[in-house]
Amino acid sequence: MVGRLILLLGTILGLLVGGHYLLYVSAVRAFGIQPGLLRTCLLASAFGLSASFLVTMLLVKLWQSRISRAFYVLAAVWMGLFIHLLLVAGAGWLVSTAALALGLDFHPWTALVAIGLAVGFTAWGYWRARHPQLRRYELAIRGLPQAWQGRVLVQLSDLHLGPVHGVAFMRRVARQVRALDPFLVVITGDLIDGLGGDFPSLLPAIDSLEAEGGVFFVAGNHELYSRAGPALERTRLRVLDREVVEVEGVQIAGVAYPGLSGEAELAAFRRALAADRASILLFHTPTDIVQRGVGATDQHFSTYWTPDTTCRLNRELGFDLQLSGHTHAGQIFPFGLLSRLIYRGRDRGLHRSGSFSLHVSSGTGTFGPPLRTSACSEIVAFTLVDGRRPPGV
Repeated sequence: MVGRLILLLGTILGLLVGGHYLLYVSAVRAFGIQPGLLRTCLLASAFGLSASFLVTMLLVKLWQSRISRAFYVLAAVWMGLFIHLLLVAGAGWLVSTAALALGLDFHPWTALVAIGLAVGFTAWGYWRARHPQLRRYELAIRGLPQAWQGRVLVQLSDLHLGPVHGVAFMRRVARQVRALDPFLVVITGDLIDGLGGDFPSLLPAIDSLEAEGGVFFVAGNHELYSRAGPALERTRLRVLDREVVEVEGVQIAGVAYPGLSGEAELAAFRRALAADRASILLFHTPTDIVQRGVGATDQHFSTYWTPDTTCRLNRELGFDLQLSGHTHAGQIFPFGLLSRLIYRGRDRGLHRSGSFSLHVSSGTGTFGPPLRTSACSEIVAFTLVDGRRPPGV
């Protein structure tokens, strides 16, 4: 496990160094920078910035302070800008090569305009990440009790509270949720960022979430990384792990990441479910609740690169609705294209298959670069109606 982690970090660092060197070469070529002090400083900056994100991640993990968080945020924002600049650089090489073939001049001002667009795109993504958008659905559930007709269920996911999204962000989200007057609020994992944070200061902000029927939570992979479970147990959240509870005739089932392991746990979970009740499943990833692979490493690999989003088992168990997150819908362009490919189009939004519905949230917060240029941060509100009526979306 340690060897694989070192290999992964080494690979990431190698890619970052290579990408930053490409940016350096592109800048030298675009602006005709001659050998000298400026060129040397640019090269040194490129190599320094290539390690900044990984170094500040380690710093904020080991030392929680305003200073370490500030360095991490700056490095994370740079990482987002770096991705956009790399796209600009790649386009610049194509355009300049085509211009040369056609006998046209490639002026430095063209590069300046392109850099300005990348900076503006990044700034827009930063604003978008700080302001979650409200997404509404009317959702039909078969056998929904009369008492639930027209009630609002709000889903939050992947807030990643920690070095970037702190108390102010959580309180702002809670105000938006309270304005919807929800009957139920569910949080489908990664409430706490894997890098950790100032847990004591976050708890009152988390407790500002309110709903008549309760606020339910299932752990995601970042709760494992941060070991935040004991802290969250001290909040008002109803933490579910391999549990089924009934709220006025509707079953709310929750399974913590990475899921059930083995037939014994699955059998116990089956016995807890009533076949004659409308049921909602909370699970962090848009996949079946039984682990794939023989160990944690295999499970992580399958979740990220070979996920089965058909949710066959969850449908067979009789769930009417599964609420998940995890994917961030790629978060930063062009990774949204990759997430859509990996999750076979089920990396965001509402998907129906007969009486079964799967909703995958693109996330309320962010991980890593605090930007949203692939999909918006969102708060999702479902108005529940009887399944015998034709649903509207």
